[in-house]
Order: sequence, then structure tokens, then C-alpha cells
Amino acid sequence: MASAADIKAAFPQFTWPEGLTLDDNLLDLAWHQREFLARRSFAWVIEDGAGDYRGCFYVYPSIEGDKTAEVWWWWKTGAEVDREAFRGAVGAWLADPLWPELDYRIKA
Repeated sequence: MASAADIKAAFPQFTWPEGLTLDDNLLDLAWHQREFLARRSFAWVIEDGAGDYRGCFYVYPSIEGDKTAEVWWWWKTGAEVDREAFRGAVGAWLADPLWPELDYRIKA
């Protein structure tokens, strides 16, 4: 919740994490687990080289069968990150043949 204002500013179309309680967060985590097990969404913690938490990264494949996926990420308040380099690394990573051939729509 320390980064709630920055997350809200980055994604004004969403209400999350406004008013998020610990119980709400636990429900969100359970939902994420179901999505991951079903391979419907994917999420990672972003860490720097020293292992310090910097933010979160998400890939949401379309459920409409249109071969697209949305890619989102957000940064912890005060995180020192080369955002353009990260964006480039994400594009290169998603181009790896290990990923399905989808049109990845980068939203962050």
C-alpha cells in the first residue's frame, strides 16, 4: 500500500488498490493463484540485481481467442529504474520463441 498513490496515478482507469484491506489482498492473491494454475494470467515480482523489490509485472492473454495479450507493470514508489531499458528488455523477452506467438500489447 506504500505505492498506492503512484499505482493509482499510473492506472487511473482502475480503482485498485484504493481501500484495499489485508483481507481483500488475501482474496486477490487467491484469485491470482487460480489464474496462474489455469495459465490464464502470469505475474512476477521485479527485483534489481541485489534482489531488492522494485515492482510487479503481469501478462494477461486474451480470453477471446484473438492471439493477443496485455502486458502491465508498475513500480514501487521511489524505485530507481531505467524505465526505457526495462521496456526494451520486456519487448525482447516477449519475442523469445519460448513465449506463444501473440500480439503483446504493452500497457505500462
